[in-house]
Amino acid sequence: MRKNLKRWMCMVAALMLALTGAALAENDGQMSAPPDGGNMGTPPSGGPGGEMGTPPSGGPGGEMGTPPGGGMDESVNSGAQNATNTTGEIAIDGEEVTVSDEYADAAEITVSDGKVVISGLTAESGDYSETIVSATGDADVTIANAKITLDVSESTDGSETPGEAVYTDSGILHIEDSEITVNGAGRYTIAAEGTATMVVNDSVITAGGDLATGGNTSAVSEPTSNAGLLISGTSRANFSVGATDTYYYNSLCVTEGWAALSTDSATGDGLDFTGYLTEAIALHGGYGIYADTNCRDALYGTTIVSAEVGAIISNNGSITMTDSDSADESTLSELTGETAQENTRSTVIAGRNDFQLHSPDMMGEGNSDYTASLTLSHTDLITDESINADGLNYTSEVNGETYTVQATEDYTEKYGEAIGAYIEHVTGSAILIKSTSAEITLDDVTITPSNGVAIHSILNSDSMSRYLKQDVGAGVNVNAKDSTITGDILHEDYQRDLNVTLDGSTLTGAVIAVSAEEWNESWAEYADDENACWVNLDSSTYVTENHATSLSLTNGSVWQVTAESSLSALYVDETSSVEGTVWVDGEEVSIDGEVNLTGNIIVKPAE
Repeated sequence: MRKNLKRWMCMVAALMLALTGAALAENDGQMSAPPDGGNMGTPPSGGPGGEMGTPPSGGPGGEMGTPPGGGMDESVNSGAQNATNTTGEIAIDGEEVTVSDEYADAAEITVSDGKVVISGLTAESGDYSETIVSATGDADVTIANAKITLDVSESTDGSETPGEAVYTDSGILHIEDSEITVNGAGRYTIAAEGTATMVVNDSVITAGGDLATGGNTSAVSEPTSNAGLLISGTSRANFSVGATDTYYYNSLCVTEGWAALSTDSATGDGLDFTGYLTEAIALHGGYGIYADTNCRDALYGTTIVSAEVGAIISNNGSITMTDSDSADESTLSELTGETAQENTRSTVIAGRNDFQLHSPDMMGEGNSDYTASLTLSHTDLITDESINADGLNYTSEVNGETYTVQATEDYTEKYGEAIGAYIEHVTGSAILIKSTSAEITLDDVTITPSNGVAIHSILNSDSMSRYLKQDVGAGVNVNAKDSTITGDILHEDYQRDLNVTLDGSTLTGAVIAVSAEEWNESWAEYADDENACWVNLDSSTYVTENHATSLSLTNGSVWQVTAESSLSALYVDETSSVEGTVWVDGEEVSIDGEVNLTGNIIVKPAE
């Protein structure tokens, strides 16, 4: 967490709202870059798989002790309960809120009944460490019609603590009808920590890192998370951690890379994120949204467009994605703008994977105690190969601007031939499950993968992966209702069972189970590469027996077999059909009425 000294220094030069006596804490996104399950091995503050990696500084005074000068002067305007165009310090219910002079003339600032409203704020700064608005304690703050642009006038030497545009650690902070941009590697645009509630309505939140004009800070290292996740980028647009609640309505969140909408390092009972008619764009790398351990992300009528990965789920994190009509009154409780004029489906478009599910094993436990949860309804998943070539031009529904989304990182050059081959192997798979147990529910979902693989389980490429040391029945369960899956189901994580149920759905593709022997043989040329940790797992330590691959067809489901498939179990009810020929233990079997088959099952396309 950021040192308290930095927060107090920012108050001298920026417009800030801070409650006296509250802990002033903030994240060091550059110096303590999160592991995300990466190869650095630093345990995250929120449990395995976290992005943070560094514990809080310990409350008031923190690591640096008491702020210089003894803190704020509590005597200034200490009796004011209501004020207009106010500067200095204002007493609100016995607490002090500071509004610095530097930006006060560019906004109308009112305080009434304990609520602070900042309207029309215009702020520009080239100071890498500057934060414009900081609300701590139980402040109730609204920032409306703001235009904030933070850039970097000089490249930092790497020792400076990065600032963000807006920060809160408790209370509630509203951002309305605003454009907020922060450039510079290792920075966040808006951040919510502690127990804060952050509400974003009708706004555009943008983060630019090394690829943003004027935003380069060459001495700032790339986050350590990126090596484990095989993503790129240096900036987060939204950053929500702790026990926070974050709401995005009719808004756009754009990042150069690393993170558009980040939910990370949950504490207590976890955190919640809600997005409604919102767009997340990762221009050159990274991800659109990340649900870390005990983070619950719910998206309604939302679009994610990402050069690399659309969304990531770690350990016990969960993502629910559905249409706008599914948002109930409680979901829309903080909405100030319009609801959808017509029902809007959710969409994910990505260059590599629409979803990536993984389970970092920081302590090498080798167990299956974590399950990623993905629930999709009224949603379309697309992987688009043009993103990896000339780029995809996407026009935002929120602000009408066109963004070019194009993957730019060369992972072969960066990490070597084995990593480059691994990325090539998984690129295009719509849902990628990397060495984790998973519960995946699909309802009225269409899947269109560029590489022909709709659902792909695989051993993780990270050396701190949850490779199983004991056979504990871990598995990946996929239940697809009223859905259209175009592409193969490829099961390469031989340590875990894969169970797929089609309920009134159509699968056009193959179901392929890869044995440990076949897996190792396919990666034999990289067996001596130190980065190829997924090849030749030691059978004396890890599970290397092949696990079950089962498929069930119910309620009028159809499997159109496009290539030779392999299963250990196949169930077909009397209403469903397999358009192919089935052999069990070398003998052809007729699919006529209800069948329940086990054994060595081979299914080939119909002649």
